[in-house]
Amino acid sequence: GINKVALATALASSSLGIIILFLALLLTVYISPLGIISYADRNRFGSAFRLGMIFRKAFTRKYLVSWLIVVLYSVIVSLAAGVITLLMSFTIIIPLVVSAYLQIVYGITGLTILAEAYSEIK
Repeated sequence: GINKVALATALASSSLGIIILFLALLLTVYISPLGIISYADRNRFGSAFRLGMIFRKAFTRKYLVSWLIVVLYSVIVSLAAGVITLLMSFTIIIPLVVSAYLQIVYGITGLTILAEAYSEIK
C-alpha cells in the first residue's frame, strides 16, 4: 500500500513550500510600490533598488496603514467594476471600457496614496 509516513512528509513539505512562496509574494507586493515611487521621486533607475531605504520605509506604521487602505480601495474598485460589468453584460465594449477606466483610476490613486506616505516617512 501507500507509505503513510512518506505521504504525510510530502504533504507537509509541499504545504510549507506553498506558505513560503505566499509570504515571498506578499512581501514583493508590499515592497515593490516603494521601488517604483523611489524611482519616480529621484528619476534614477538605481533608486528603485536602494533596498536599505526601501525596507526602512516599508516597515513603518504609516506605510502599512497606507498599503492596507490601498488594498481595501482595490477591493472596492474591483467590486464596483464587477457590478458594472454584470449590469452591462448585454454589451461587450462598455464593460471593457468601464473596467479599464476603473483600473487606471485605481492605479493612479493607489500609487498616490502610497507616494504620500513615502514622502512623509523620513
